[in-house]
Amino acid sequence: MKHAITRSKTNISAPQHPVSHFYRRPLSAAICALMASPGLFSPLANAQQSGVLEEVVVTARKRTESVMDVPVSISAVSGDAINNAGITNITELFATVPGVENNANGSRIANKPSIRGVGSTENASIRQKVSSFIDGVPMIGAQGIGSFAGLERVEILRGPQSAAFGRSTFGGAINYVTRDPGDEFELNMRASFAEDDATNLSAVVSSPLGDKFGVIATLEEKNYDGDEDWETTSGDQLGGLNDKLGSIKLSFDPTDSISGEVMYIRQEIEDDGPTVLFANLDQQVPHPDNPSGVCRINGGAADPSCVILGEVDDVEQTYDYDYDNVANPIYDDGTDITRDRFHGSLSIDLDNGWNVTALAGYSEEEGFTWFDRDTFTGAMAIHATSTPDIEETYGEIRLASSADNDLNWLIGASIYDYDYLNTVYTNYTADVVMDIFSESANNIGAFFNLSYNFTDNLTGSFEGRYQEDEIEGTFPAHPEDGVPNDISQKDETTSFQPRLALTYSINDNHNTYMQVSRGNNPAGYNANALSPILQRTAESEGYPLSAYETFDEEEIWSYEIGFKGEISEQGIRYSAAIYYLDWEGYVQPVTANWTPGDGDLLPGTTSSDYFSRLFVNTGDLDGWGAEFEGQWAPTAQLMLGGMFSYSGLEFTDDSCSPIPIDYGVPAIQTDPFPCASVAGAELPLVSKYAAALNATYTIEFDNGWEGYGRLDYQYRSKRYTEQTNTDWLPSFDLVNLRFGVRAESWSVELFGNNVFDEDSPAGAVRFFDLRQPGMAFNTSVRQRRPRSIGIALTYDI
Repeated sequence: MKHAITRSKTNISAPQHPVSHFYRRPLSAAICALMASPGLFSPLANAQQSGVLEEVVVTARKRTESVMDVPVSISAVSGDAINNAGITNITELFATVPGVENNANGSRIANKPSIRGVGSTENASIRQKVSSFIDGVPMIGAQGIGSFAGLERVEILRGPQSAAFGRSTFGGAINYVTRDPGDEFELNMRASFAEDDATNLSAVVSSPLGDKFGVIATLEEKNYDGDEDWETTSGDQLGGLNDKLGSIKLSFDPTDSISGEVMYIRQEIEDDGPTVLFANLDQQVPHPDNPSGVCRINGGAADPSCVILGEVDDVEQTYDYDYDNVANPIYDDGTDITRDRFHGSLSIDLDNGWNVTALAGYSEEEGFTWFDRDTFTGAMAIHATSTPDIEETYGEIRLASSADNDLNWLIGASIYDYDYLNTVYTNYTADVVMDIFSESANNIGAFFNLSYNFTDNLTGSFEGRYQEDEIEGTFPAHPEDGVPNDISQKDETTSFQPRLALTYSINDNHNTYMQVSRGNNPAGYNANALSPILQRTAESEGYPLSAYETFDEEEIWSYEIGFKGEISEQGIRYSAAIYYLDWEGYVQPVTANWTPGDGDLLPGTTSSDYFSRLFVNTGDLDGWGAEFEGQWAPTAQLMLGGMFSYSGLEFTDDSCSPIPIDYGVPAIQTDPFPCASVAGAELPLVSKYAAALNATYTIEFDNGWEGYGRLDYQYRSKRYTEQTNTDWLPSFDLVNLRFGVRAESWSVELFGNNVFDEDSPAGAVRFFDLRQPGMAFNTSVRQRRPRSIGIALTYDI
């Protein structure tokens, strides 16, 4: 007999699904055989172990709506679903969501989310293509240090979200929605213990304070000591992580029409140096388009860099770091991040059914990263130190009509300011600066949302945001090098971001929608190129440094068709989308690597001081993609989930990047800077295919206890390491298992993560490999966390 599904209105999640490519692997084939049963291909909805299909409520368009009714491709993953899957960080979360990836190639300060292939390969968070929010208030800093303790849900919105969320939501937005206090006292405690001293301890306490107030507080500490093999030759541990979080939220509703909340969050991160290794030199060869046929691995310092053709093979695991280098020592390896954040909201219901909502937020974040960037003992040491310092302020007010009419509307305005300064050193103790990323921004926006029910089945909506971005790039004063004052330049980008959608209700359980939207990232300055020291030397050397001073606005258009629905009698919920992206003015980081003659070196500088990471526009991309996710509850005991995504973005014929020049590829143009064609190339660090499956089986015992088992499977196809598309990280499969028992207020669980010990690289980045003559590039990779077996305990009252 079919298991009937009822609907209850709560906030919950939306997971995963398969792909025919799986048949290449035995485990994949077995899972696909299970999926071949009728109906399972229609993914799944979020149900708890009871089999109840729950309604997912989101705020994707600044108002509360059912996820089934929003004409946006969105995954809403509840805090309970995150706990049930044993997810502890954003990389694990994104692995269960279609079209989303977390590119973590080094420390967590450099995590770079991408959605539908739209992301950045640059560590500077001001150039991200995807922005994160907490309770609707933006967060520009390190996105890889987020916590899931005390969360109600995570909303992941795919495609440009500029019309609703404003700047830096070019590829999408991620909104972390925190829990509100309940009407009764609650205590939620969780603890997990695993190999390599991996611990995760959290407590959430919620209580009403009389009839009008409530408070919820969260404490969390996570620790991981790192694999025992992750040690340098001098015995220093690598790969260890430590997170501390504390938060408190006070909610209030003094009258039936007024409510609000204020929240403070404090986060502290202390990580060891990352497990980064350069690819093996014996894989390197001349680039096939290099007419000289030579490269630095077999030539001199004037030759171009070599490349790796094909898959990056097993990297030799010898962490030969020289922290005690006499000329460039490291005294405190790893990453420290401290974040203090205040935000709040106030909502007022007017007598005519309208609503006024105000948001405000203030955040300070300081970071410090110091680690061996050359990753071996050599004559020259690049011990990179990054010191980001961020201050941001946000304010928003909006007025919304009642949702009971055929015509619904919302209008609002926002202001967003931030100051960002990150000085990157090659030698911190000697004050040798490699890069300066400095930017101040002021964003003022006015937005609206109009929705009209043409018929009982057809609804149209038109959203738009007009915004002005004033960006200021600053080269800080450096009196000892002859720069007595800050040098600044400003630019202003004015834009209008529309989103037009039509939603058609096929029946009460199935919707389809069409959407067109535009996103942008404003123009800006490269603070490094404003340096008068480099400008004077560049002029004498004939180097085109001025061409790198500014970069233009990026623009993206998205065209999307989506389907959402549920089949209650079979316990199925699904969501699918097909989209096309047209991206113009792609901004990427490049290395301006030039060496003046010895007689032209400025006092106190060496030839290694004359290279810098700079942002430039290098062409356009387009392509189509597809996404699918859902759940199925075939019985009261069994829950299945799945997702699948395809991303097909490629560079267009006129795209021209400076990166291939470093490998000896002939330039197709020299104005404004030398560059070579990357037409047809795929974006780096993006999996063209991704899929995930999960299955949970529950057994009820006579004594009221419940037993359960859960399997999670994830697949990602190969990822190119850079735009030359010459080398790539291999595809990989991950399997996690969980078995446990629970009663009304407690649970005990045994778990295994990465149970088959997948050891392919977790990330990659392009950097100078000083094992070769001159400043030669190579691919460096980050090691994946090995298999981990542990136990998890929960207690709730």
